[in-house]
Amino acid sequence: MVSAALDQQTDEIARTRVRLGPRFAGQYSGMPPHTPREAVIEVARRARAVAADLLVTIGGGSLTDGGKVVQICLANDI
Repeated sequence: MVSAALDQQTDEIARTRVRLGPRFAGQYSGMPPHTPREAVIEVARRARAVAADLLVTIGGGSLTDGGKVVQICLANDI
């Protein structure tokens, strides 16, 4: 999970993807403000679909909060 601004205005996320190589399972950019339920459930769905074993957030508060709630969704099959 990354901020849209960081993804679009820098090459840091692209460089991280390259360094991770085949270990990179997917990306969600641009969590809306206030971490809406629909976005969190979508991220959990995507993470589950690729059997992600690690979730990383790079960005501000909504991403950090979203990452925590996604973990709860995954742990509780939501």
